[in-house]
Amino acid sequence: MTPDQGECGEIEWSAGCADVNEALRTLIRAAGKGRGLTKRRAPVAADVKPRNTAMPKQPPARPMVLGVAWFSPTQWQRLTEVVEDRNELDDTFEQWERGALDAVRTIERQGQRVEKVYLDVEALVSWCKARGLPVNGPSRAQYVSAVLQERDGNAEA
Repeated sequence: MTPDQGECGEIEWSAGCADVNEALRTLIRAAGKGRGLTKRRAPVAADVKPRNTAMPKQPPARPMVLGVAWFSPTQWQRLTEVVEDRNELDDTFEQWERGALDAVRTIERQGQRVEKVYLDVEALVSWCKARGLPVNGPSRAQYVSAVLQERDGNAEA
């Protein structure tokens, strides 16, 4: 990897970047000139030799799981009464369930593991209220993530 100093101080990389960290350090040094980021002018290496920094790929300790909020017909009805984004939801439980099942099948066909997380709407409302969050799609997603983390012993303090 060899950086070439351009006319205005920019760096152009003429080869592949085997050591991204070193390349970033060089770019940061070059960008810092005259911008108060360094006290003295940092030299730009004319020829940076790549280092073998390849990290062995390790499988995750647990397979990734995509949690999907899931509702019974009665919980769905309650959800429609309390959410702030009612216009974003399907008109009926049946429409929602059909779309949700299609989405789950599509995601699973792509090799992702999906877990239906059955929600109690009152617990969702309490959780959102305790955090000052509106009861909407992003909050439901955060809640599902929190439920899975708590269940799996990964809850944040």
